[in-house]
Amino acid sequence: LVRCAFDAPPPSGYQLNETDVTLYANSGSAGVISLELKDVATGAKMPVTWTVDKEGAVEVSNTGKVTALDVTEHVIVNVSCEYDGKTYTCVVRVEPKKS
Repeated sequence: LVRCAFDAPPPSGYQLNETDVTLYANSGSAGVISLELKDVATGAKMPVTWTVDKEGAVEVSNTGKVTALDVTEHVIVNVSCEYDGKTYTCVVRVEPKKS
């Protein structure tokens, strides 16, 4: 499976470390990622607040730790932050526990 952003905006001075991930519910490290918005030039982590567009599939901490919650079917959520007037989004695909 290949995911391509054909309508991607031009690069800015900041970027997320992840933009499209798959997490598995109740699967230890396969169910957790850490999102960061970084300054491309310096690598500095920007202080942001994270939001989720669909409740119940993931939990996001203030530090950007995204944890898959228990789901019974495939769910897609957008985890976003805003910085310097722009919104940055990571698509998070949550799958039921791996067998």
